[in-house]
Amino acid sequence: MTGRLAGYVTWLGDRRTVLLGLVALVAVGLVPSLSRGADWLGSWKMALDAGTFSLTLIGPVAAGIACATYVRLATSGVEPLLRTGPRPWWPWLRPALSIWGLAAVAMSAITLGVTTSAALAGAVPYYDTLWVLVPALCVLAAQVAVGVLLGGLGRRVWLAPVAAAATFSLGVLGAIGAMPEIFRTGGLGVTYAGETYDATTLGLQTGATLGVAAGLLLLSNRTVVGRTAISRVVISLLVLLGAVCYVVLGNGIHDRYRAVSDPELVCRGDAVRVCMARETTRPLDDLVERMERQASALRELGLELPPRYVDYLAGSDDERQGGVMLLVEETLASTVSDETAARVLTTPAQCAAYRSDIAPPEASFDTRRLLARWLLFRAGLLQPRVDDFDREWLESGLEEQRSWVTTTYEQLRSCDLDALRLPAGV
Repeated sequence: MTGRLAGYVTWLGDRRTVLLGLVALVAVGLVPSLSRGADWLGSWKMALDAGTFSLTLIGPVAAGIACATYVRLATSGVEPLLRTGPRPWWPWLRPALSIWGLAAVAMSAITLGVTTSAALAGAVPYYDTLWVLVPALCVLAAQVAVGVLLGGLGRRVWLAPVAAAATFSLGVLGAIGAMPEIFRTGGLGVTYAGETYDATTLGLQTGATLGVAAGLLLLSNRTVVGRTAISRVVISLLVLLGAVCYVVLGNGIHDRYRAVSDPELVCRGDAVRVCMARETTRPLDDLVERMERQASALRELGLELPPRYVDYLAGSDDERQGGVMLLVEETLASTVSDETAARVLTTPAQCAAYRSDIAPPEASFDTRRLLARWLLFRAGLLQPRVDDFDREWLESGLEEQRSWVTTTYEQLRSCDLDALRLPAGV
């Protein structure tokens, strides 16, 4: 009896089968992790998010495998044997645990790969955020349990793809707001600079998915899983916990991330001091170098630069400091463009109007653009075309440009944006 039972409850087979299964799960998990390219190389936390996002496909595939396995187990005629054992729930749940373990290894391998690659590319590691793997593993348990339920009750092999599709759909329903996002892990595609994971929200997700997993496993075979008193108590407590967490998540706004009160900054440069959030410093050296080259034109006119330029992602709102407002792709890249450096130099103050719901005066965009082009021209990085609107003014000479440049720069320093004007004839 023991040999027959062991044959039915072990699905993994030999080492070759295990290896092929692991390779397949890693392969499907890489699809969502790499769906946006490799932008996460510039942010370790973004790479961590990309790693857990692999469950978008690993989970449904694992659910399909679980469904097929439990169809075989449920139709094998071993249930009477299971009921006679001292722990009847263990042989029934053992295949699910094996599948969950293999899928967990696949997710962990992808996460290790992307976070290591990000660290090697220059992103600063945040090992204290690795705890988010725990909620992700609980989500995976609930995904596998979907397959166990359909296989244990349906007992038809064709239900395997149905289990995979149903599990994937649960993630989609959460993403569109039709249900709480308890099946979603990562995948937002932002840098999380100045932010960290919210322990309360992810704790609720953990409780909800554990409750879902416990409930589905019980329903898959109540006469076996809930046969002993202790198993009934444990499952009942988990289901109750899951119900409470699910209801709480469904009421109110629960973000996965929260702002850090005082993000750590990394500052570089002497002639031009630039500070960025510690977790997105990959392009910092290149940005400083390009800004220093162009800033010489401002100093030539006797203009004073702000004491430092600070990354907006760090949560700074001190108007006495210059602002570093980079696009997401610029923050994640290893280099920036000269145009980006010029744009930062034309932000010598973090004016409240730049962060207001009401757009700044339209003239502020035009004047900052012209000032940035003047910086590029003076640094030998821009050659105006014949049909450019500002070609004649750019080529007019420094003495003709001095008054407008100095006045405009001081207006930008003092956030007097309403006073900004283009030079005559432009």
